[in-house]
Amino acid sequence: MTNNEGLLLSLPLRDPIGYREAAIADQGTPELDEACRALGCSRVLTWVQQEPAYLIVRWEGEHVLDSVARTATADNPFIARWRGLIRVFAGEAGEEALWDASHHRVFAWTSGEEGPETSVRLFHGSAMVPAYLRAMEDFGGDPALLGVFDRIRRRQGFTRLEVWHQKLGEDDVVIWLAEGRDVAGAYAEIFEGKNDFDRRIRKLVGASLNVSDPSGGMPELVLDWRA
Repeated sequence: MTNNEGLLLSLPLRDPIGYREAAIADQGTPELDEACRALGCSRVLTWVQQEPAYLIVRWEGEHVLDSVARTATADNPFIARWRGLIRVFAGEAGEEALWDASHHRVFAWTSGEEGPETSVRLFHGSAMVPAYLRAMEDFGGDPALLGVFDRIRRRQGFTRLEVWHQKLGEDDVVIWLAEGRDVAGAYAEIFEGKNDFDRRIRKLVGASLNVSDPSGGMPELVLDWRA
């Protein structure tokens, strides 16, 4: 990925409820605004998944890799406290995994518009994850399939879809990011649609990630900051 794109990372949490409460308390505070601007971000989102317990963080900005690097080392009191929260609720090893993890954007599509809803879905531990990643990379390199994808996903109301892969120790983590007008409803169209394209997608996802309906059990968005 390049330095001017969004970045999506995850790490396990020991105390998802505690981190959730802390993040919600920070939403809308001047300290959060000052810290995110100091990092050079244009948007920061965090989600908490309760079971299994995970934190998912999205950075956006013109120099997003620099922003993440500054997050790991900045002496701003608010950012230092945020790192401390991660250390408390995820453990010291978890904090290091956030900064050092191998992350890779496998697939990305956008309609060029911004949708009002953004959600993520996380999958991990499946032996079929590498096969899914290879299939998505092949899919992204086929102009004909991408043309069909663009037409159908626009009609369903999506404005952005991304697939990310992250290696955390021995664990393969796959993260979906979706943006649109009604993400749950748009997902339902994929997994209930009668067209041949979505049948193919259902077969791929069902075999590789063992999911039949991605609209349920989505992590909760607990912080959404915009410049």
